[in-house]
Amino acid sequence: QTDYLIYPLLPKGVTSILFGKGGAGKSWIAKAISIAVKTGLALPCGLTPRVTGNVLYLDYEINAQEFARRIRWLSAGHGLAKPPAIYYRHCTRPLSEDMEAIREFIVNNEVILVVVDSLSMGTGGDLLSSSDARAVLEAMNSLTCTKLAIAHVTKSDANKNEGVSTPFGSVQFTNQGRSNWEIIGDEQDNPTIALIQRKTNFKRVRDPIMLHLTIDDHTDPEYPVAGLLAG
Repeated sequence: QTDYLIYPLLPKGVTSILFGKGGAGKSWIAKAISIAVKTGLALPCGLTPRVTGNVLYLDYEINAQEFARRIRWLSAGHGLAKPPAIYYRHCTRPLSEDMEAIREFIVNNEVILVVVDSLSMGTGGDLLSSSDARAVLEAMNSLTCTKLAIAHVTKSDANKNEGVSTPFGSVQFTNQGRSNWEIIGDEQDNPTIALIQRKTNFKRVRDPIMLHLTIDDHTDPEYPVAGLLAG
């Protein structure tokens, strides 16, 4: 029987991929998952961590100040008294070249979840190259903890209204992800977004998960909030 960090999103000990077009809310979801795993927070739709522990967020996209701001917003939106302490590392080198330090940090700090945001930047090479894709995936798979990677889609996939999409780049990204979820939505309009499992190595594909992402920085500009509700 498969163990999960959060059922059915994150099977324990393997790499899951959350992918979608820019602005779909991927990073918000990843940060909410990070908060949940660190604190035990129950997210909507039964997305409750089965184990809690330390989280390491490997960030290629923004900076520490913006990361802390979004964690603060999400913590307030979910009623936490203060933001949890999530380990953060701003990354500039390809993941495969940074593994010695990352692996040492994970062991020394008993990290149970690593988030890579994003896989395209962490690859550091040609995303369509099987060898470059294999290098970053082998680096991730060498970590004994659970991994969640954020990925993008092609421009044509981003613009289409129906049909199945896949993570942008080599087919290795699709093949090596053990549980791949596409996110469909548009965070700018506070939408209902769908998480659709496109691939799994564990039993059957799960039903879509519908969430509503709220980002409110207008009601009280001094204390903005963000959160997830059942869609």
